[in-house]
Amino acid sequence: DLHFLNIILKARQMGFSTFILILALDCCLFNSNFAAGLVADTIDNAKGLLKRIKFAYERLPTEIKAAVPIKTDNAYEIELCNGSGIEVGVSLRSGTKNFIHVSEYGKICAKAPDKAKEIKSGTLNTIASRQLVFIESTAEGRAGDFYDKTQQARSLIDAKKTLGEMDYRFHFFPWWRDKTYQATTEHLITEEDAKYFDELKAEYGIVLTEPQNWWYAAKKVEQGDDMWKEYPSTPEEA
Repeated sequence: DLHFLNIILKARQMGFSTFILILALDCCLFNSNFAAGLVADTIDNAKGLLKRIKFAYERLPTEIKAAVPIKTDNAYEIELCNGSGIEVGVSLRSGTKNFIHVSEYGKICAKAPDKAKEIKSGTLNTIASRQLVFIESTAEGRAGDFYDKTQQARSLIDAKKTLGEMDYRFHFFPWWRDKTYQATTEHLITEEDAKYFDELKAEYGIVLTEPQNWWYAAKKVEQGDDMWKEYPSTPEEA
């Protein structure tokens, strides 16, 4: 379901940042003069994204690294000898990008509206036509640019509209699609839990296994009211 502009609403720890980072590295390795930009809520987190790309590059086959060696390597940027490169920051305004990844945009919009405004007006305006954008996040309430973009993208799906190159495609990945979210030991299922699982089945056709039910019930004890935000079963919950 990949589109030019992609907005991803997701549960925690499903590996999307890693997937997107690997895709960015792949695009840079096998395309000359390809510019990728990575944006996070803090500069330390942005540097962390670049570290993960370096970790992947260092473990590539020797033949690939020999064909496309690193030319520049610092805490904020990797430049390859084929003219491609990846830079990171809390916002990116310089140059034209072929690939943008904005990590945890919902959190940025909720906690730092000024940073979100800079990303919207700065970073997202560096992307070239018909290139790749990934905005991924868990939810942070019903306000802010991430929420607005998510709702707009969902409305396009509901209207069965053919997406144009400037429309965002909505992607939702609930906790129950991750097969690791299962418990190996039985956990108490309360009446409230049982009612919730029945409603998921009746209203959305979501049928969970017993190990999934146990995991959810146990995690809910830990997370409390944050469960819908961090581990949503449906977009409405998030």
